[in-house]
Amino acid sequence: MTVVVDATDGAFDGAALAIIAGNGGGAHLIEIAAVLPDRLELSAAARVSLVHAIVAPVGTAFLARPVEIDRRRQGLGTVTASFTLRLSDSSAAASPYPQHQGLDVLTDPAVLRQPLAETLGQTVEAIDNGYGPIVLEPVLSHVQRRSTITLIDRGPGRLTRRRWLLSLRGRQRAFWLPTWGRELVLQAAVTAGATSIIVAPFADPSVWFGRHLMIDHPTGPVFREITAAAWDALGLRLSIVAPGKGVALGTPIHLLLKVRSDADRIELTHGPNRTELALPLIETPT
Repeated sequence: MTVVVDATDGAFDGAALAIIAGNGGGAHLIEIAAVLPDRLELSAAARVSLVHAIVAPVGTAFLARPVEIDRRRQGLGTVTASFTLRLSDSSAAASPYPQHQGLDVLTDPAVLRQPLAETLGQTVEAIDNGYGPIVLEPVLSHVQRRSTITLIDRGPGRLTRRRWLLSLRGRQRAFWLPTWGRELVLQAAVTAGATSIIVAPFADPSVWFGRHLMIDHPTGPVFREITAAAWDALGLRLSIVAPGKGVALGTPIHLLLKVRSDADRIELTHGPNRTELALPLIETPT
């Protein structure tokens, strides 16, 4: 009547059914009565060996297109079935990432280790009335920044990633993406109560007002918004809310970009030991 399994990751939230494959044998359908953090309470005895058992939640689905059968010689054949799962709303699931101004910050190790390629462009519309030079009219007032990231998950992280992707609701929900470019180089150590930082002066102060940054502190990232910028004898002084912890000289500081998904459809490739996906992103002006 009880299956001991770690259910803290939310895999069985809202699930009424599950399957158990005991000791490499066939899969058996069971009905769940209650989901607890450390076990599943069943409506009836499982009646299957739980030695080296695999337990997985079950959802309802419907066939998306007719079943295709490819018959071959020697009694062999291939059956292809495409189906759509009916998933519960996972928007209320706890986020696996830290928060900044109510949005997730994507501090995924897979993003940190890969090149973050970007494209910059401003869409214009060419108007030719046939009586003079062609006039270029900007469609948007800001430059669009696009990039694509690849996310790889193994083990329980697969489910956590899928729930997070569902919470984005396609293009609707934005999140923060660190550039990992170390754009801001400290010129002096920062105390825990300091309300400004001094960085190398490689751009005009007007460029930094309203930008967001991530202090890559050894004890955990610190996110702040730049509220003012001015020249200083040591470089450029940026006003921020006190970091709450001392920041040593040489600590990496990256810019944060507010982005959203640039696709309504995300495809996940499931392998034997990992799940991989490519997520196109577009910057959302702050």
